Amino acid sequence: MSQNSYNQAIEITKIILQTSPERLIGSRSNAENAKKLSLFIQTLAADLKEIESQHIKHD
Repeated sequence: MSQNSYNQAIEITKIILQTSPERLIGSRSNAENAKKLSLFIQTLAADLKEIESQHIKHD
């Protein structure tokens, strides 16, 4: 995962948490929330990196 993809994933997560936190955290405990957010960020960053890589290949 690149730093740029990770930073983008963090920013997207922050926006979601500000506008619709229930979509990411629901009614779980703090520990469960932290684990779920961590996994979401890691997965999103990996997906963004893949999209970025595909975009670079097509340019």
